[in-house]
Amino acid sequence: MENIKVLVTGAFGHLGSHTLQALFENPRAEITAFDIKSKDSEKIEKKLRKKGKFKTIWGDIRDKDSVFMAVSGQDCILHLAAILIPTTEENPALGRDVNVNGLANIIDIAERQTPMPRFVFTSSIATMGPATPDLPPRKVSDPMIPSNEYSKTKIAGEKLLRTSNLPWSILKVSMSPPFEVKDYMLKQLFEVPLDQKIELLHPIDAGLAISHAIDADIVGKTLFLAGGERCRITEREYLMKQFHSINLEMPPDSAFRVPLSPDQWKYMHWVDTEESEHLLNYQKHTFDDYLKDYKKNFGFKRYLVKLVKKKALGSMLKSSPYY
Repeated sequence: MENIKVLVTGAFGHLGSHTLQALFENPRAEITAFDIKSKDSEKIEKKLRKKGKFKTIWGDIRDKDSVFMAVSGQDCILHLAAILIPTTEENPALGRDVNVNGLANIIDIAERQTPMPRFVFTSSIATMGPATPDLPPRKVSDPMIPSNEYSKTKIAGEKLLRTSNLPWSILKVSMSPPFEVKDYMLKQLFEVPLDQKIELLHPIDAGLAISHAIDADIVGKTLFLAGGERCRITEREYLMKQFHSINLEMPPDSAFRVPLSPDQWKYMHWVDTEESEHLLNYQKHTFDDYLKDYKKNFGFKRYLVKLVKKKALGSMLKSSPYY
């Protein structure tokens, strides 16, 4: 079988780096990584070079010249580059410029290629709108409902791709948190109601699913990516077990948002992944596996946290607008 030339945009981001590592296991994949050059991305690139072989093109998806360099000659584009929450909410113009206009640049140049490359777009469960706990698991056929600036850009991106001439696939990714604690996670900590249903996706499984999309029978399909029944939890269970794993105390219920109407719930929910698992074969880890990896990544710092857990709890509570 012939090799597949694969371009990964946003290659040194959270999901991008896991996708690259999964692609390293595919001997047919000739990988090109495309991302903005920064101290963080250079650091991640250096680490990944020790694990597998790939070519790097530094550039910005808003710049057509660098996009042309990256897209030319590719058989498949895995588009992961995006501005995420909360940056999209703080700077909507930037979010739209990257998530919509940048995507339009890649589509435009990809459509000029002969043959046109397969295009796999990572969208988000955020496109589905607020979800109350009583709803059944969501299906990709459910209507999309924008609930914030980020979801608006992802919905616009899906529409751009569906109306293009490219052989496209859309992967709506569920909650797939990194193992490191990021500033944006602390900002959002108290905004998700404790009874919110969540279907976590282990980052390794996310990368595996996206890597399998380069030659799977998914052209023209929209699929949910999530962890399956063994990853179905509530926000309360997620936080309690996560905090416990690193010796932190769970904040009181009064610190968290309490929805007063259906539109005040978040977009996270359980989803139907039967088709995506059948086609992409990626659900290898459970929620407990995620917790083990999260704890392992935290390392010895969890013992230090134990010494200052009261102070850490007080610091967290200061960021809650509800407490």
